[in-house]
Amino acid sequence: TNENNVFTVSTEGYLYNTATSRYVGVYNSQDWRCYQSINANITDQTFKFYKKVEDGTTETATVGAAGYATYVTKSNVAFPAGVAFIAAVDGDRVVLTEVAAAPKGTAVILKGEGTYELEPAGEKFDDVNANELKASDGTVQGDGTIFVLAKPEGKKIGFYAVERGTTVAKGKAYLEVSNAAGVKAFYFDDDDATGIEMADSQSSMLNAPIYNMAGQRLQKMQKGINIVNGKKILR
Repeated sequence: TNENNVFTVSTEGYLYNTATSRYVGVYNSQDWRCYQSINANITDQTFKFYKKVEDGTTETATVGAAGYATYVTKSNVAFPAGVAFIAAVDGDRVVLTEVAAAPKGTAVILKGEGTYELEPAGEKFDDVNANELKASDGTVQGDGTIFVLAKPEGKKIGFYAVERGTTVAKGKAYLEVSNAAGVKAFYFDDDDATGIEMADSQSSMLNAPIYNMAGQRLQKMQKGINIVNGKKILR
């Protein structure tokens, strides 16, 4: 009654009302009552309790043999440890940050093959403002800036550029990278692959001698302006 709605499970295994310091049980299989002690009325009673999910069903998410998948939450959900990550592009890589719970409509990356039951999270979830993953509304099309999670045959899993004019299905997660001209794919930060895969016309430049603006030869491109094959490249 009133504010006496906070419960826990006592050391003896009984439902316990913390506001009144009383044990809770069913009297003669008819109604709920509170007792000051564990007496004959509620001895050895066992009950099961369930949480209601927003849409009345439990969310499940499956990760295939590739080991990674994207998922857009249908409600506020909690994830098993080490499974869910938000993503952000940092230079030439996709950096993953683990989240324990996320609000409805959040696009995440799931890691680890298997099917996961996602528990309701209520209103307590992680800050996902740094997440650059987006959920397509069905109107997003490839234009050189849109990347989706994929594993082409013979290649590593990563975010690959969507062909121009191809629509990203509604509810599918994608990354939008405005300065990705010539980039074919971004790989994960914890991957041992090269950070980005360039289009063929640009990948040939990676093996060419690299110089800085002072004419000094470099081992690899550095931040700032680099000269490769006589062309200035800003990194």
